[in-house]
Amino acid sequence: MSCYFDEAISIANLNEKSIYIYGASVSGVSLLKYLDKKRIKVTGFSDVSFSKVGNDIAFFGTPVIDFDVLLNCLDDKTLVFLCCSSEKKAQHYQSVILEKCSEAQCVIINNYDEVYIDISGRCNLRCRSCQVANHHKESFSYSGRGLMSFELFCKILDKVQMELPYCLGVFLFNYGEPLLSPDLPRMIHEIHSRGMIAIISSNLSLEYNFDSLLIDPPDIFKISISGFSQKVYETTHNGGNIYLVKSNMYRIRMIEDKLKTRVNVVVGYHVYNNNQGAEYIAAEDLCKELGFLFQPRKAIFCNIPKQAGIDPFSKSDIEFISEYYPNSRDILTINQSKETISGTCRNALNRLFIDYNGDVFLCFMVMHNGGIYKSYLQTSLKDIRMWQKEHWICGKCKDIGFISLE
Repeated sequence: MSCYFDEAISIANLNEKSIYIYGASVSGVSLLKYLDKKRIKVTGFSDVSFSKVGNDIAFFGTPVIDFDVLLNCLDDKTLVFLCCSSEKKAQHYQSVILEKCSEAQCVIINNYDEVYIDISGRCNLRCRSCQVANHHKESFSYSGRGLMSFELFCKILDKVQMELPYCLGVFLFNYGEPLLSPDLPRMIHEIHSRGMIAIISSNLSLEYNFDSLLIDPPDIFKISISGFSQKVYETTHNGGNIYLVKSNMYRIRMIEDKLKTRVNVVVGYHVYNNNQGAEYIAAEDLCKELGFLFQPRKAIFCNIPKQAGIDPFSKSDIEFISEYYPNSRDILTINQSKETISGTCRNALNRLFIDYNGDVFLCFMVMHNGGIYKSYLQTSLKDIRMWQKEHWICGKCKDIGFISLE
């Protein structure tokens, strides 16, 4: 991490600047943690994906502020590090900032690598928007999947650090529920011992001993919900219990208070047709009460093979999409648009997806036997990148204009 950020902070008179970090990305959180260790004060941390935040929410002791607040603080002493998921987004926010105050200084942090390791090949829920539930059974089988061993995990990290020296953090999930892995606390500690950050995302709808996890907590603990009442929540988080989720959220805050620490909790609220209004407001209010960040996002139907016409939509898919998605027509007919895009997808440029057994997956949007490659430990990164860039499923994805370009 140090070699990655040393050049960025070598700016003259850095300690005389009012420093802000924009971007709740791996690089943004890594930079914030890095500057904190260097005892360099950061005035505020921001991202437009967060809803209006309260005064008591902080990441690593740095206040999380609304983007509008950041814009109103700009002057000739302001330095904003832009840590976005793509160069295009960073340039956009740089333009917004400089239009507001041409004397402010922006530094774009980019070209980092992301690694997703599915330490759990299992999930306790069957959400219909997720490929765990909606994958085509003739193209992939989710049954019989297991858990990644700690030994395999460490070997993967060894290779990651050798091949990807600018890998700042590890996502301990892809399709699975990370809290199902008994080795999760050890894995997070191992990541921290190597100077990287750890990110987990959980549905939180299960019994769990959070005390052991929060002694050395993940740097970002994301919680996925889609409603505040059980009646609404269970329609999209299928098999989940919102009472258990909310109980666990309170338990996390209670342990934080007991340990006199703060965990960077981000509650991702998937927005569907049926969970706006009172449900949305109640969930947001709960986050404010607990001091958790609330991050609402439009729900997506996660299945490129079906949207690209490789696999068929089931009757259940069509009924679900038609009822719960405002853009249902676009989802169901995108394979007919043929708005072809050229270029290389971001997933093939600097993202790596590793399954619980060590095999390489093509993409987080592709649960298909055709999207499984060889063992990561036995395959060079060069071969993996070539496989990603030239894959036939990626070609189908480009044909419908459904890729993540830089």
